[in-house]
Amino acid sequence: MLVTDKRLKISGNSLIGVFARCTEKVVLVPHEVAESDRLTMEAALKAEAVQMQLSGASVLGSLIAANSSGFVVSHHAGDKDLEILRQHGRAARLPARINAAGNVMLVNDSAALVHPGLSAKACETIEKTLGVPVEKGTIPWEWRAASPIRVFWFIRVLPRRR
Repeated sequence: MLVTDKRLKISGNSLIGVFARCTEKVVLVPHEVAESDRLTMEAALKAEAVQMQLSGASVLGSLIAANSSGFVVSHHAGDKDLEILRQHGRAARLPARINAAGNVMLVNDSAALVHPGLSAKACETIEKTLGVPVEKGTIPWEWRAASPIRVFWFIRVLPRRR
């Protein structure tokens, strides 16, 4: 399938990062994604689309943090949710009151920058599940809309400067 520039919407919303989470192997999408959009995502991302919900919620991008090793999810995730994810890598619930895992972690295959309010136990779970060192910190406001390259630099370079 030839992928062209196409705008997608999930549940009528063009902020697909709220609803979908992608790794190198899989893109997690809610059940309500149109078949044509699911196929477009698979082709564009060269990843298998897996339709699911997390505890009945469609905002997978907000509730799941992931890299090529695994998935860390909201503590509300059910056993069936974890079973689906474990078909594609390690999976664990975030043992924290702050539980929108996709919103409180910036993760790649080298490191994780996490919300400073996460506990030591939560950080240990992230390290073990995703196989990366964890740093607590924040991203300055002006960086929140930064390019992925700047965010990658932030995670990879700044921790080494300490």
